Amino acid sequence: HERPGRGRVSAVWYFAYGSNLRVNVFRGRRGIEPRHAVPGRLAGWRLVFDKPPLFDIGESYANLAEDAARAALGVLYQISREDLEHVELTEGVPIGNYRSVEV
Repeated sequence: HERPGRGRVSAVWYFAYGSNLRVNVFRGRRGIEPRHAVPGRLAGWRLVFDKPPLFDIGESYANLAEDAARAALGVLYQISREDLEHVELTEGVPIGNYRSVEV
């Protein structure tokens, strides 16, 4: 991500919801230590549990769906660009399991 006249952005804000709200998941299993963590509200989106697992285990996972009348609650983590790439890899973004959206 390049910024005119400023070079590559070294930190990004990641909106976490679902299991990534848990310290033992984000800091533990994913190994990411955010620079900052603050409560977040994402207008125009709502939390749903409609994401099927990669392997059928009889449950579904958290997901966000666009909904102009709602807002999803979560945590904004300030993390490095490399940490964001790691989150996206472990969430399955490269294989289409989740979609990364800039808001």
